[in-house]
Amino acid sequence: MSTKPSVTVKPPVEQPNESVPDFLKQLETAIRAVQGELQKKRRFPDPVRTKNMEKIADHLHHALAYLPSKVATWKSQSMQISLEQLKNKNAIERLSSQQVWELADFLETELLEFADDMYLYRRLTALWHGDQQVILASHFPDFEAIVEDYQHGSKFTDVNRSRVRAALISVREALINEYRRDRAKIGLRNRQLNFLVVFLFVFLFLFGSLYAGALSQAETGSAWHLTLSLISPTENEPGNVLVAFHPEEPWRSFALLIAFVAVAGALGGILSRAIRLSKQPLHEAGNAALPPLGIRDLMSNWGIIVAQPFIGATSALFLFLAFQSGFIATGQAEWGASQYGLIGFLAGFSEPFFLNIVGQLENQWGGQP
Repeated sequence: MSTKPSVTVKPPVEQPNESVPDFLKQLETAIRAVQGELQKKRRFPDPVRTKNMEKIADHLHHALAYLPSKVATWKSQSMQISLEQLKNKNAIERLSSQQVWELADFLETELLEFADDMYLYRRLTALWHGDQQVILASHFPDFEAIVEDYQHGSKFTDVNRSRVRAALISVREALINEYRRDRAKIGLRNRQLNFLVVFLFVFLFLFGSLYAGALSQAETGSAWHLTLSLISPTENEPGNVLVAFHPEEPWRSFALLIAFVAVAGALGGILSRAIRLSKQPLHEAGNAALPPLGIRDLMSNWGIIVAQPFIGATSALFLFLAFQSGFIATGQAEWGASQYGLIGFLAGFSEPFFLNIVGQLENQWGGQP
């Protein structure tokens, strides 16, 4: 009777602990070299990426003070894998600004896992005297007793050490999540503002072209267009091309004015949305006139941005009819393209202005019993 050979599965070879300090020293040196090159870069600098590179190097330097004295290496296996992927300078240079930020936050959290009492105490007191006192107070109703415990013997008791470590990690993870939300909101808002800038460029070109055409009609009294007529050659007469200028029909001039007013309203609506989006805060602020933006607010903004030119154009055309019909007293005998363009722009830009005119018309036409 044959028996199957036994197969022995060997555990994966782990990096010896003695090589961890050397690895961290090499990595710190490489990161500081890349950071120095980024600081010298004059074209399109990225100060956030440079600052986070510095934070990564500092965290690695702090880790050197703790890892050699411990038996265990990184608590998080993913942290070890992330660092081992940065084996050379090219790999570090390929890190994006977002990846550098994430790695800096990851390292700081990991450092709290094995740091000594002095490091934990410094981090605790720095956060307490900073902007995280309210959050830390929920973890440490007996904060003064915790501080006295460390100051009594320059170290925490085992219970207090576990409490401090867990609280600092919890606060750090909350801040990391907040930073991620902020980066997402900033990225969304920047994309939307860039989209609005393209809209503004297109409608500014249309606005200028239509305004120039409307002014030329006002100066000449009518618009003229060029007509080319080709006369075929005959036996007695050679062929020829006749060039003639003919005045355009009145409806063409009126259509040009309507298009100009509509574009002015669309331009006002786009500019109003861009100003509001750029001024709206991302966080709660005591003196902010506008509510803070959230991720869902920014995602729903895309539909509003696309509809904004059409809303502005519709408002402008409505007010154009109101002023053209004479229902709104202007105090001026005759209006031209400049006046109608200004009214159209204000109709798209200012919702209170538009609603005020609509209210006046409603009152004149029997809005009140």
